[in-house]
Amino acid sequence: MSTTLKWAISVLAVLFILTAVGAALLMQFTSGQSEEVDQQEIKETFNQSEGEDGEEAESADEMSFEGSVPDFVAEAHNFYNKTLGWGNDSSLDEDLQLEFAALIETYFNENSTDEIAEEDIDQIVQLASGLSATSNFNDDVIELHRYFHDLDIAINDYSDYDKVWGVTETYGSGN
Repeated sequence: MSTTLKWAISVLAVLFILTAVGAALLMQFTSGQSEEVDQQEIKETFNQSEGEDGEEAESADEMSFEGSVPDFVAEAHNFYNKTLGWGNDSSLDEDLQLEFAALIETYFNENSTDEIAEEDIDQIVQLASGLSATSNFNDDVIELHRYFHDLDIAINDYSDYDKVWGVTETYGSGN
């Protein structure tokens, strides 16, 4: 093999390696930005509401939500899609999940939930309230996600993903 051909193959190999490393670094960088954007969006959705007197919520760290039950169901489903969906269940932020579980309890205790079957509310509040003491933390968070997924379909006609888990009385037993 000629020296020129050896050099050409070496240069191509180095360029290939540099391209692969660059692509990996770019993916790592953009993935981190996506997580930051998701966290900021969650904070804006659940921490920036105002109380009845027009002042901010009592604590900047405490999640809150002012809106209708259908809006809460949609935003809760969105929260779980962002924090749990697409394989994120193996790396849950437990503090964030516990904070959201407390919001679920507070919201359902303070708002009329006529759109949702009482059995569903009871089960959701029971899962949320027991989350900190459970040895099945990830499984219970997944179950909460399934409840809000099915409720979003039943109440808001959510149609981005047609799988029904069949966990709610409100929707029924699923497909």
